[in-house]
Formats: sequence, structure tokens, C-alpha cells
Amino acid sequence: MNYLNKLKRHPYIVAVSLLIVLILIFLAFKGNKVNEANIYKVARMSLEESIEVTGKTKPINSSDLNFERSGVVSSINIKVGDTVKRNQTLASLSSVDLIAQVSQAAATLESAQANLNATIEGARPEEIAVKEQALISAKSDYELQQNQVIDTISNVINTYNDILYFKLSNLFTQSGDNYKYNVNNCDQSLVSKIEINYKNSISDYNSLKSLDVTNSVTNVLNIAKNQLELKNLITNTSLAVTANCVVNDTTLSGAKTYVSSAKASLTSATTELNTRINNINSAKNAIDRAQKDLTLVSAGGDKNKIDIQKAVVSQATAGLENAKAQLAKNIIRSPYAGIITAVNIDLGSLAVANKSAISIMTDSAFEIEIKLSEIDSSKISLNQAAEITLDAFGSDVKWPGTVTHIDPSATDNNGVSNYKAIVSMLNADIKATNNTNGKSINDNDTKIVNSSVKAGMTANVKLTTKKKEQVLSIPSKYLKTIGGETHVMLIDGKKSIDKKIEIGLRGDNGQVEVISGLSEGDVVEVLSK
Repeated sequence: MNYLNKLKRHPYIVAVSLLIVLILIFLAFKGNKVNEANIYKVARMSLEESIEVTGKTKPINSSDLNFERSGVVSSINIKVGDTVKRNQTLASLSSVDLIAQVSQAAATLESAQANLNATIEGARPEEIAVKEQALISAKSDYELQQNQVIDTISNVINTYNDILYFKLSNLFTQSGDNYKYNVNNCDQSLVSKIEINYKNSISDYNSLKSLDVTNSVTNVLNIAKNQLELKNLITNTSLAVTANCVVNDTTLSGAKTYVSSAKASLTSATTELNTRINNINSAKNAIDRAQKDLTLVSAGGDKNKIDIQKAVVSQATAGLENAKAQLAKNIIRSPYAGIITAVNIDLGSLAVANKSAISIMTDSAFEIEIKLSEIDSSKISLNQAAEITLDAFGSDVKWPGTVTHIDPSATDNNGVSNYKAIVSMLNADIKATNNTNGKSINDNDTKIVNSSVKAGMTANVKLTTKKKEQVLSIPSKYLKTIGGETHVMLIDGKKSIDKKIEIGLRGDNGQVEVISGLSEGDVVEVLSK
């Protein structure tokens, strides 16, 4: 009673005593309980180790396109920024002559094929009659051209006579068989040539008058055509009357008129001769073709004839392909689907062969060039899968990729060896997966972003180098290295035991694989420092 009375008289003693009791109880409780924030129960999970690097997107294909021959640009069907399809015509040169050659070659092939079919099947009587009539018409046309030779030769003779004895005779004085050039001139060498030309031209003219035009029509025309001395005569006299040394001689105006008139007359005669020769040759060729056609259809299904005609078809086919190939050299076509990045030609301008005219790059197939350290380069291989994100779309939008190239040799980067590798984006023109909030990838969370991917975008590439499924693991903060060995603090009942373990794969999430020393469900705590 006296003790209680003393406590009542001294309440601060009671308060101190209670505080001491509470502290003792707390310390006892703390000593018997482990802080749950510092413990971990060993469990199984999937681990993976990966490399993450950055790079820039670039088109897998980019090309400078050019014409294979020079020519005038006749069409440009695109502009910078246009999207084009594979094999689309982008530009072309003027090709009227080549198009005509293709059409002619196609017609030749069609004719050859028709003849082959006729040879195989054999001709009907009416077909033979048609070929016979064609041969008769060709011969008739040839005879008509022959009859016109006499008129042509007569016209040529009259033209030569007019040139030699009327137009140019005023320039010469005859002395026996020789002719002296009597026009003022300061070039004696040229005068000598003119005098020889005139004498020889008169001789050729006399030979031409004596020709029998009823025989060897083609030879007659060729002889008449090749009167070179007369051509030389007119050329040299033209030089003489227009020479610098006589340019101010007004007495030469008449001579100049004679020479000019003679030149015009010779040109007209030559044109008439060429026309007649071409007509005769064409008529003769028409006879040959008509005769061959008739022979072919009359032969029926003879094997030798068929083989010959097959060869003709093959030759005609080759001719058509060659004509098309020549035309293709005047056309630029897109080698693949892509985007036009440059147009270096203008409509109507002259394009130079093998000089860049149009530039193109792929618009949907991209790749990323990355640099790896020595250690990382040894962990990857060709065709290894990759996961790609682009800063422009955020980390939740992912593209699949694959390693398509690894440089075998290193490049020096400020004393550090790096190895270049190429990662190709797969299906960049179709879809990128959006796998956020732990959802599975399906059609509902797939983003279509093909039209927005561009060259030069910053890309992040993740390459998984190792992966293990459902292995024992613990966070790395529970590990401690002692003398080169790995230890953990294992909680056994109310005691903590130092335990040596063996570890394996270190995952990207901070988890470490436990190979031996722990079992599933074991509890470990953070080792004291």
C-alpha cells in the first residue's frame, strides 16, 4: 500500500516504467520477425538476355535509272514523291523509227507463221490460184518498170547534153580533142582538173549514147548513174567561179549562173535514175517473193519445206525480240515498287545514255544498320530474329526483323572495335504489332502504319541472344559474391543461413537463373552489407 501511495505521489516514475516495457516488447518482436520487403520466395519464370542498339531506317533498295541510248525525251510519267509499281513505265525517248521496226518485225513473224501453217496443212486450189495471180502481177509490174527505162535513159542523155554543150560549153574553148577553160581564175591546178573533167565527161556522154537500153536493164541504169566525171566537173567549176581570188569579178556572173543551172539539172537527173533503179529492184524482189510463196504453197506438207519454214519463223521471232529490245533501250521502267526520289530530265531535252535520269527507292522494305561491340557481335548470327521499334511511333508499336548481314571485319571507332550488321524489317509495308498492357497480339491490337515509315527514322533494335523457359530465378539484389563464389542468405525457420549457389542466365528484367543450391519455394533475404 505504501508502494502504491509512493507511485501516486510520483507519476513520472510510472510513465518511464511503461515506456521501458514497451521498448523491450518491440525489440523482442522485431528480433523474431524478418522484414518482408527484404525477402523473396524462389519461383520459376522465363528469362531472356538481349542486346539493344539503335540505328536509322534506310530503304533496302535505291537505284539510279538511266536510258541505254541518247535521245530526245518524249514522255515523263512521274514526278518526285510519286509511288510507282514494279515494271511501270517512268519515261521514254522519241521512238517513232523503233516502233515502226517492231511493227514490221511483228508483221514479218505473222507472215512467216502463216506460211508455216500453210506448209503444214497444204494449200487449197484457190490459195494456189491466188499465189499464181500474185506472181503474174509482180511480173507485169516488172515489165512496166523495164519499159520506162528507155524514157529515163533518154531523159538522162538529154540532161547530160544540155549540161555539156549548152550550160558549160560557154566556159571552154575547144582546140582539137582538148578543151581550154577560158574563165578568169587564179588556181591553175584547179583549172587543169576542170579541163580534164570536161574532156572525160564528153567521152562518158558519148559512151552513154551508144548503150543498148533493151538489154541488161539494171546494168544500164547503174552505168548511167555512175557518171562521176560529170559530177566532179560541176563541183570543180563551182569552186572555181566562187574562189576568193575572183569573188569581186563581175564578169563571172554568167558563169556562175551556168554552173548553178548545170548542178540543178544533174541533181534532177540523178534523182530520176535512183527512183527508176529502186522501182526496178522492188519489182524484181516482188517477183522473187511471189515465186517463193507459190512454190511453198504448192509443195504441200513436205517435211523439208516445213523445217525450212520453221527456221524462217524462228528467225522472224528473233528479229521481233531484237526490235523490242532496241525499243526497250528508249524506255525506263521501275525495277521494283517504290517512291521516286529524283527526276533529272526534262520533256523535250536531250537525255544522255548511261547518265542518271530518275532515282527510286523502295517505299515499304527497310533495313537498319547497327554497330555491335566485340562481345555482342559474338552473340548474334545470320537470320536471327529481332524486334524493332521506331521513335516516331513509340515503344508500343513493334516490327519483326531479321539479321541479314554481319561484317566479318571490324571498324575502328576511336580505338574501339565495332562490327556492322544489317537488320531487315519484315513486312514493313503491311503491319506492326501493338502489344501493350500485357495483352496478347491479335487483330484487335494491330496497327497498320505502312504509309508512315520513312527513310532516316531512328530505330531501336532488340536482339534476343538467350532465352530459357520456366527456370528457378531470384532478383540479382539477393546475390553476393564472396571469394569468386555466389552466395545467398537462406531463411530456415527462424534462422538465416549463408548458402552457396550456382547461377546461370542473367535476364533483362534483373532476374538471375539459379542452377543449383536452391529449390522452388525457398525464401531468401538480402545479405547484410
